[in-house]
Amino acid sequence: MMKVLLSDGSHKNTLAIIRYLGREGHSVHILHHKKSAPAYSKYCKRLILCPPISNQEAYTGFLLQHVQDNKYDIFIPVGVLANKYSVSLYDKISPYVKLEVVHKSAFDIAINKRATFDFAAIHGIDHPRSFYPENRKQAEEMADSVMFPAVIKSSDESVLKFPTVYVDNRNDLCSSLDSLQTGFPDQLDRAYPLIQERIFGGAFGFFAVYQCGVCKKVFMHERIRENPVSGGVSTTARSFYDKHLLEAGKKVLDELKWHGPAMVEFKQDISSGAYKLIEINPKFWGSLELCLSAGMNFPHYLCMMARDEELEFSDNYHRKRRFIWLVAVQGELYRLFQKPRDFFPLVGDLLRFHSRSDFWWTDLKPTFIQLSYFVIWLKNRLFKKDQP
Repeated sequence: MMKVLLSDGSHKNTLAIIRYLGREGHSVHILHHKKSAPAYSKYCKRLILCPPISNQEAYTGFLLQHVQDNKYDIFIPVGVLANKYSVSLYDKISPYVKLEVVHKSAFDIAINKRATFDFAAIHGIDHPRSFYPENRKQAEEMADSVMFPAVIKSSDESVLKFPTVYVDNRNDLCSSLDSLQTGFPDQLDRAYPLIQERIFGGAFGFFAVYQCGVCKKVFMHERIRENPVSGGVSTTARSFYDKHLLEAGKKVLDELKWHGPAMVEFKQDISSGAYKLIEINPKFWGSLELCLSAGMNFPHYLCMMARDEELEFSDNYHRKRRFIWLVAVQGELYRLFQKPRDFFPLVGDLLRFHSRSDFWWTDLKPTFIQLSYFVIWLKNRLFKKDQP
């Protein structure tokens, strides 16, 4: 049994990590600024209240002092900012607690999409044609070269994260950028969005744990439904296996000499069948519980690495697993309000023999808290017409 410290106590993947590590017998503690659903899990040993993670100086100061004063076997950062801070402060944190994160040079390539696609171009990795304006004027100048339809994306999600925006022409592009400028003026000054050709086809994920540059554990999935409907976080996904996706994903992470967990997202171009790199997620991903339910306990593998165990390669997982994020924030309950006609496909997925969901009968408190979040959201949706 290991004593584990996790960050980001409100994330759905944090709850999944708590449950699966707890079932393995580990003592799991959460570092977060308030009590959220994961802290109510029977597998959560303790919640440590800390400054908000958005306050970098206060948060990192608290984290460093806490790991010095308290003995933990491993610290697992979950969200993007926690990983960013951990990578930057590795030399200060690692004397007190094991930290299985990638080196800073690779993390910086993964977190910044311009760096990601520059890296892809150098190493012959297929990816969409992309444009990187630094301001509104440059974006307008580049608009004539953009192949429409196109998408507008966050260029650095540690600075600003927003849902992908789909545009069909120059006017759509300019008006969408103006809306983003109005909503996020300070963030856009630090990380202006990128513009990218739109790839039509299915969304696929390659997931892995690497140990000192060597691929050890592998999982792959396909998104079935997303929120928002136009493209976003997985609300239902299925496990599958494709040797071509394996080759594409491994090429990315092998070239980066990765260490720790990562997700590489691809779109399979409907016209050519080629997998095109969309992003590298240098942390535990939102759809982690699908992997866990299919037999790949990625967080436990990090604990094994922290014990200096050499992992063996495995791509052996349940390849017919379908997972539904039913009660999670922005999960299927929320999505039904965008597309009510998906009610019957959702019910059909829930009734499949190989399906699982995030509704845990054996750990009901977090589920009830998540349902209370949904009730509040629904109340605002129904009775406050100005709510988005």
